[in-house]
Formats: sequence, structure tokens, C-alpha cells
Amino acid sequence: MNLRGKKTMLLILAAAAVSGLSAPAASAGQAGAAEESVKEARRLNPTSAELILSDGHCMTVDFYAPDIFRLFRDDNGGIVRNPEAEPHADILVQNPRKGVYYTIEEADGSWNLSTGVISVSFDKEYGTMSVKDLRSGGSGGPRCRDRQPCT
Repeated sequence: MNLRGKKTMLLILAAAAVSGLSAPAASAGQAGAAEESVKEARRLNPTSAELILSDGHCMTVDFYAPDIFRLFRDDNGGIVRNPEAEPHADILVQNPRKGVYYTIEEADGSWNLSTGVISVSFDKEYGTMSVKDLRSGGSGGPRCRDRQPCT
């Protein structure tokens, strides 16, 4: 994987770690329920999609480029805004978005958001997220799931 690919994967993993996504409370064959399922995915604007969670909260997937995205969630109802840091730091560039086109598809128990370069999937039942690099055919590149190492 080249340096840009490593930076992209690091950004994706960091976003997953702080996004509030949770691993399922129980595996598919065990008793118990997931903390949050994903009820719906809908387009907000040309670069952002919104996920509606079973607990009524929302999460935004904001694409900055075909291979870079940010997850945003504020359970207090806030809208997408710049990250806050102490001490203050501006970590986003002034015009971060490049021409991005993405699709939303419901298939195989998941909501799939795809730019043609990456596919970000959210399991409808458990709320887990997976990311695939489609440049490697979707199967040869690293696969990451929240709170688990890339394989």
C-alpha cells in the first residue's frame, strides 16, 4: 500500500474509533441484541449522507474525496461542524471537498455508500461498519471493521 493509501486507512480507522460506532452486543447466534441498528441511510447533499439509528440518533458520513470520508455524530443533536481541540487547532483545510459522487444502496442486510474508489457499509442489524478499497477489486486490499485490526 502506498503512502496515500496508508494515510487514508489511518483516517478511516481514526474516524471509526471516535465515531461512537459500537460492536454488536452479541454475535448472530447468541441471545441479546445490538446496541444500535441502522434503520435508514439517506442523501443529505452531494457530499454527505445521514444514517438514522435505531435509538433515534443520527450519524453523518461526509465525503471529502473519493477515498476520504469523515464520520460525525453528536447525540445532543448538533450539526456537522469542525472538530474541536484543546489547545485550539485548525485541522481541516479551507476547501476540503473535491469532486465526489457517491451512491447509496441497500443490499444484503447493509446500507452501502460507494464512491467507486471505496465502499463504506453499515450492517443494518448490528450497526457495524466495514470499509473496502475497490481499487483492489474489493477483495485484495485491507478490510477494516470498527474496533478490529485491518486484515
